[in-house]
Amino acid sequence: MSDRPTLVLFPGLGANERFWDRQRGIPADIVVPRWIKPERRETLVHYCERMAEFVPRGVDRLYVGGSSFGGMVALEVARLVSPSALLLIASCYRAAECRGLWMAPIAPWIPKFVFGLMPLIPVPPGALGKVPPELMQWAPGAIRQWNFEGHLSCPVHHIHGEYDWMMPLRRLSRRPDTIIRGGHLIHLLQAEEINTFLTRHVTTSPG
Repeated sequence: MSDRPTLVLFPGLGANERFWDRQRGIPADIVVPRWIKPERRETLVHYCERMAEFVPRGVDRLYVGGSSFGGMVALEVARLVSPSALLLIASCYRAAECRGLWMAPIAPWIPKFVFGLMPLIPVPPGALGKVPPELMQWAPGAIRQWNFEGHLSCPVHHIHGEYDWMMPLRRLSRRPDTIIRGGHLIHLLQAEEINTFLTRHVTTSPG
């Protein structure tokens, strides 16, 4: 068994495990659960309860984190699994802190094949796609109805881009403890700083 900490990372909406390719070198065993198909009229809280089933149990040092939508999921999952620390990257605590939810009313009616075109977006090869298209139709509406209301028994460390357009700093109800120059895709474009942030907390947070 590895003596390294276990870090469960949830990617952004529409992304898969390749989303975190640039973080693979940090001193932790990284686990990226695959997105599952949402149930009809499911809340984000209930969806996260099902995602929590994919988090390893019985490990000595467990950390949970996520970026953007994945950070929202990480918040709810951390409430259930009590990790050593929660690591948020370019994420938020409430629907009101997130832009782009105007599409929520129409998302269920967007043809599924449209979401199949996501791999055409210029990100690392293979990072987008291979997720249930139903997730893309469901998520905007679920986020729109969501506010984090749970209690966390672990420390929360949050890194955010100064110029994040999706979740602007001025909208956040809780100020991140680390702010860097960058936008919403800081895990990709400021990967070295994100890796330093993750490494610092998985090696120094109590576990």
